Amino acid sequence: MKNIAPRILDFSSSRGMLNLIKRGMGITVCPEVAVEKELSDRSLVRLPWDLGGMQASVLMIWHAEKWCSPVLGRFMEIAREVLGNYSDPETEA
Repeated sequence: MKNIAPRILDFSSSRGMLNLIKRGMGITVCPEVAVEKELSDRSLVRLPWDLGGMQASVLMIWHAEKWCSPVLGRFMEIAREVLGNYSDPETEA
């Protein structure tokens, strides 16, 4: 196994990635919420692997000159509250 070179693939669709993983094409690190169904029906299994204190970045990008609906605005507020560590570039000077 030590002669196997890892290949890193980027996906824009979690479903596409999960389809490959379920076919035995590799492993992935992803949020548990993204694979709850697959874990419960045993089409995917959790590996006993301690990843320690992994961190991920989340970006929220929107067009500054376009209308932001109240629902989207509230979602972004909740995301900031839940995810923390938010700095508003418009308030930084």
